[in-house]
Amino acid sequence: GERFGGLGMRGYDVRCFFLCPDDRLKHAEVIDRRCEDMLQRGLLNETASLSIAGELPDDGQPARAIGYRQTLDYLRRKDAKRQDNAAFNAYVNEFTTATRRYAKKQMGWFRKDEEFMFIPVSMSKPSQERVDEAANAILQLCKTPRNEYELELFSEPPKARETAGSKTKKSKGATDVDTDTLSLSAKTKLRNEKQGKDMKFYQGKRSDVPSKVIEEADASTAAIQGLKELPS
Repeated sequence: GERFGGLGMRGYDVRCFFLCPDDRLKHAEVIDRRCEDMLQRGLLNETASLSIAGELPDDGQPARAIGYRQTLDYLRRKDAKRQDNAAFNAYVNEFTTATRRYAKKQMGWFRKDEEFMFIPVSMSKPSQERVDEAANAILQLCKTPRNEYELELFSEPPKARETAGSKTKKSKGATDVDTDTLSLSAKTKLRNEKQGKDMKFYQGKRSDVPSKVIEEADASTAAIQGLKELPS
């Protein structure tokens, strides 16, 4: 919907940007690795400690956040036992899947918001290089005169049309779009939407879980359930 009372309505030159991965499959891999990094950095112990201290109430927003929610469900599972790889793998799958779904939801939401300029982020480059390129692109767009900025922002794709002279009967809704006429932001949005079809075939590649993470998982489960240790 429209934003009322915002800075733009008060005469300020407001420019909004969305950093959009240029390859959603590679982006999904990055998400999975980040979730695994969170586990190695103590997510299990942190969640158990906060819950035991009463700082993570079930009816609070943090407990429903992605990461905490799946971890609490795992730590409180029934019939918990030591070295339960099946339960741990199911937990990690739920965590990574929920995170990827949220990323998908964000992309869809921002694609519909005309106020956001889409900045393509190359997923094939090192992390710092991606950050530097995106920051530079935003800086240049902030320096661009407002009228030129709006030409880029509000560039509309041409009316979709069927290829002239084509004798092939197209399915309903099948169209060709001349992407050469689109702005970079519009191209990025279009590419992002099209790549969504490939995501249904995505299968995460799990890294080997360090033994210390499994030990932390068992210790955190025992602590939150009030046990000295888990049964074998």
